[in-house]
Amino acid sequence: MLVDSGATANIVDEDTWKTLKAKKIQCASYKQNTELYPYASDKPLTVIGGFSCDIKVGKQKTVAKFSVVKGSGVPLLGKTTATLLGALKVGVDVVNSISDQKAGSDEEGGGSVLSIMRNAKVFTKQVVKR
Repeated sequence: MLVDSGATANIVDEDTWKTLKAKKIQCASYKQNTELYPYASDKPLTVIGGFSCDIKVGKQKTVAKFSVVKGSGVPLLGKTTATLLGALKVGVDVVNSISDQKAGSDEEGGGSVLSIMRNAKVFTKQVVKR
């Protein structure tokens, strides 16, 4: 799952949804009439339904809603859910926070997000005020 700080929704592709159903995911599924647009596009994705389920990162847990889109692709965890789970931090203290988490070990409770996403790359974006 990819954390997307620009996404306003959590998105799962149809192929992943089929895999989750085959593994008997515990969730509440529903029909959904939502328009979702990919970045820089005026053509909406084809939303075929939705579901809500418990989602957990480290010790953080929440109930999240997901939109299921037609086709296959990489599932996205949107900004709100990622922030609630501690998988996304936005602000001026992000660099120090990431450095602190890398310094901690799994046993010490440090780096809970990074310990789950060991191979994840950290991207930062510098905001320039004019």
